[in-house]
Amino acid sequence: MQRKKWAYSLLFLLLYLGGFFLLLETQERRTPQKIESSWIERINSGNKKGEFYPEDAIGVLSIPKINVVQNLYEIDDQRNTVEQNVMILKGSTYPNQEKSKLYLAAHSGSGKIAYFEELDELQKKDTFNIYYKEKVYTYQIDIIESQEKTGTITVPVTSKKQAILTTCHPQKEKKQLVLVASLIKETDI
Repeated sequence: MQRKKWAYSLLFLLLYLGGFFLLLETQERRTPQKIESSWIERINSGNKKGEFYPEDAIGVLSIPKINVVQNLYEIDDQRNTVEQNVMILKGSTYPNQEKSKLYLAAHSGSGKIAYFEELDELQKKDTFNIYYKEKVYTYQIDIIESQEKTGTITVPVTSKKQAILTTCHPQKEKKQLVLVASLIKETDI
């Protein structure tokens, strides 16, 4: 009987500790991280050393409402994958280009790489920033919709610069959540 009590106590302790560490991991991932002006200075000067921002990140996506601050890598970089980061999709054009369309994808769900886990909490008129080549590009969300997972994303034809955020839809298995945002401000750093 003592052994059973001891085994149940140990099992309870292990479950409690597992939940505690899972909570710590989630809080660590969701803790807002400030984009340091020193990093922005380094990225603009070509000396891009840093702990959180590796030396060859080309920019940063910042979505303050859902505490996302994540590096962006060149399209052909091996780290430009949803398995590691927010991914710039092929066919994207960068914010400094005329009529740019920057397509960004990331995992939803849970875990350390689920950068778009709370993307469905964003609403029309919410804003986010992309730090790229000595500028901060501020986008405002215009369209939020579900689209079929077909390997393509449909966005309205416009002359505005846009950033499109996409992830698997949290409630609809065969759909993807697509947020289309237009550039509202471009600021020098």
